[in-house]
Amino acid sequence: MVDFILRGGTIIDGSGRSCFSGDIVIDSGVILHVGESSRFQSEHIRNLQGKVVTPGFIDIHSHSDFPIYVDGLGQSAIGVNDDWGIDFNWTTFDEYLSELLSVGQSMNVAPLVAHGAIRVAAMGYEPRLPSKTELENMGSMVDAAMSAGALGLSTGLEYSPGRHADTDELIYLSKIVGRFGGIYASHIRERGDDFEGAVNEALNIGLKGDVQVQLSHLAPRPYAPANILDKILANIHKATLDGQSVGIDTFPDPWGPAHLLDLVPSWVYEGSEDEVLTRLKDPDTAEKCYEYVYNKGNFLLRLSGFDQFYLSYSRSYPEFMSMSLDSISKDWGIDIVQTILKLAAADGKDFGSVLIRHIFSTEDDLDQLLKDPLCSVGSDGAVASKEGLLKELKMNRSSFGYVPRTIKEYSIK
Repeated sequence: MVDFILRGGTIIDGSGRSCFSGDIVIDSGVILHVGESSRFQSEHIRNLQGKVVTPGFIDIHSHSDFPIYVDGLGQSAIGVNDDWGIDFNWTTFDEYLSELLSVGQSMNVAPLVAHGAIRVAAMGYEPRLPSKTELENMGSMVDAAMSAGALGLSTGLEYSPGRHADTDELIYLSKIVGRFGGIYASHIRERGDDFEGAVNEALNIGLKGDVQVQLSHLAPRPYAPANILDKILANIHKATLDGQSVGIDTFPDPWGPAHLLDLVPSWVYEGSEDEVLTRLKDPDTAEKCYEYVYNKGNFLLRLSGFDQFYLSYSRSYPEFMSMSLDSISKDWGIDIVQTILKLAAADGKDFGSVLIRHIFSTEDDLDQLLKDPLCSVGSDGAVASKEGLLKELKMNRSSFGYVPRTIKEYSIK
């Protein structure tokens, strides 16, 4: 007698072989047998004729590090909210993993250690290169994280503090990751004017650090040079033919997620929560941001006008969710910078949970990426919930059910 028999489904086993019809026998949480199952008996038999049975799908790029701490069933979403009751009593990667596993997890988790967290721990948000002592301290933390079970190092080089790191800093840390057989997963320095240079930097880090490279959400920005994706993919495939291990990924949506405060200078949201809140509520902060915002001081601001930035989550103003920032600004009768600061300040210490969506990719570029044999699919979101504390949180459209939606929109249709 076994626990379950799944009978008659079309099985895609993930090995690369063609699909086939068969049965799956499960006992004590283990797949005991795949094939004809007449010799087994069970009180729980499901007829799956007409349905496809596959292993679990891998979300190669997710921001679920805090949500799965709150909801180990994998039904949660992005952000950090005081109502979640997270007790941030860990100071090391090992302690974080212990806390994460202590609440129970229904999914397999492959964690990366964040370069940004390491850098802030070693030297705060200082916009400079680390001293020798600071760099060695960062290296020690990466070594400890890899020893604790991290699979690699992730970087976000378009954001603070990652954008202050130079290539040598990243090579130094990647060499430590490489000793453990880990990976270097990077939101590269840019995907616009110097898209090719940013990809080449990542490939160089992989070579010199002796690590596999994973290039995250690799779609070019709308203002990138024409036809640049063809050249980027050709360069990456050449690197793999030369023996380098490189993967790429994208999320299956032309719209991408961001924090609302990514639209203003990084000094606004750096520092302690109390310091940030003080700045958000200070009228002088808007005056100091105008030149940066109106002169399109970062990659997000170059994507579009504010009529193409939509509020996707605000605890204080749910009635504005799905409205453009331009519309909210006009509704309030204040300028766009004041609108951004007001929306963020309204959620208090949860200012980082106020989210927007923006143009990520053209459909043509997305199709080209998804067809590339090196490309994996990730959500760039976080698992979402239909109930409980996390029910109302939304990061992007890929935060809930992105796998069946991807199959439907990009395979079946």
